[in-house]
Amino acid sequence: MIVGNGLIATAFLDYSEILGVVIFASGVSNSNEIRHEAFAREYNLLTNWCSKINEELLVYFSTCSIEDKEKINSPYVNHKLNMESIVKNCSNHIIFRLPQLVGNSQNQHTLVNFLYSAIMSGKDFEVRQLACRNLIDIEDVYKVGRHIIENKLFHNTIVNIASPKLVKVMDIVNILEKITGKTANYHLSYTGNCCKIDITQVEKIFEDLGISFNENYVENILVKYYGVNKLFCMSAIQHR
Repeated sequence: MIVGNGLIATAFLDYSEILGVVIFASGVSNSNEIRHEAFAREYNLLTNWCSKINEELLVYFSTCSIEDKEKINSPYVNHKLNMESIVKNCSNHIIFRLPQLVGNSQNQHTLVNFLYSAIMSGKDFEVRQLACRNLIDIEDVYKVGRHIIENKLFHNTIVNIASPKLVKVMDIVNILEKITGKTANYHLSYTGNCCKIDITQVEKIFEDLGISFNENYVENILVKYYGVNKLFCMSAIQHR
């Protein structure tokens, strides 16, 4: 069973017909969200599902931002902590904490989609010089998540699925400029921070699945999702 229809739900689509596992992927999609009604929608949906689940495994997706001192008091992080506490009351669950996902998504609230759109439109935006982010391919999240679920690992625990490397936001902008052939219109601020994510639990899984976070990992996934195909799709939409 899958709850949701966004990037994560689409990646785990094969679980729609699998009994005994509930993939809850219908959370608040904007980390800058402040509206009570947005948080209430997920709260009500999650509590409803928790009340119906018996022996099924509930898989919930939270955020690695919980470990970020800069964001710990944000409404979004506080909401996610609240949701995690609800999930923990389910007798059979796994909580996957994720960083910035990269994939085929129309969600303009994601960092990379925002940067890409700003560069393509020529819009002015701020780049925080000291800011780093952790980018991971949604397909790699799926591979690791499926491995954990199928092998019945880490039940009733919290697992970080993230890259072992951080990338500066400025470097993401530079790569997107290279991919699109456009010059970004940005201004710099000497702000931001870097928050390392503990992935000790899944390092061996990455190795077993042949997922390599080499020096080209970030550029490769940005080319994969924002390269020629992305440009072609945007052009087709504009000319309809």
